[in-house]
Amino acid sequence: NDGSGIPAVADTEHPSGNLQAFYIDDKFTPFPWLTLSAGMRPTHFAEGNFAVGSIARPADESAIQPRFGATLTIPKLRLTFRAFYGHYYQAPPLETVSGPALLNYTQQQGLGFGTLPGERDEEHQFGVAIPFRGWVLDADNFKTNARDFLDHNNIGASSIYFPIAVSQAMIRGWELTLRSPRFAHRGQMHLAYSNQIAEGAGTIVGGLTDFSFSPELTPLDHDQRNTLNVGGDVTLPWRAYASTNVYYGSGFHNAFPG
Repeated sequence: NDGSGIPAVADTEHPSGNLQAFYIDDKFTPFPWLTLSAGMRPTHFAEGNFAVGSIARPADESAIQPRFGATLTIPKLRLTFRAFYGHYYQAPPLETVSGPALLNYTQQQGLGFGTLPGERDEEHQFGVAIPFRGWVLDADNFKTNARDFLDHNNIGASSIYFPIAVSQAMIRGWELTLRSPRFAHRGQMHLAYSNQIAEGAGTIVGGLTDFSFSPELTPLDHDQRNTLNVGGDVTLPWRAYASTNVYYGSGFHNAFPG
């Protein structure tokens, strides 16, 4: 509604949905230096009430997500290695599209809408924790392969954003964290650095779409490569505490197009 000649758009939605989930897991310690874990989380998602003529409504879905983990501690060196493998399900957003003005406008732009599926992720992690005189250095490597990755996109150069689902995405990175011992039994500091790459490929399978996407992995909109976090916390009297964090981030792939 910027006065550029496009018909004014106003739309009110009251969507609803239902998400049911439960999980069960357990840990097994066959040796003092080895801990194994396993579990699963069944989930069912169902759409609720939508306006007549709604488009891009989410689909009813069910998923069962298994998780497995292991922790190995070397006693004399006090090094702790860990590994994890698991599946995750994220229900689609409830945002929908209705009303002839907005639908006609999107069709004039050569766009369409499709049913939004839920996101399904497969993730594995490997890490090691190294203690030294109360300090702990923790290194972690992770990779997530996503199917029907939930993102968002806008119509042309407007600020009208709608959810989308990209058929394939890969998020990988590593993290390094340094934690201090407790100072005077009250305060603790930490320093963390993360390097992450987020890429997508395939087609837009749901939500707002122009029916095309990159056939090869290309950086996603949220591809922030480097983040640095420094902070600390202090325990105060009367079960109170104070904490602070300073974040620095850089590396948005599309921050300065051209």
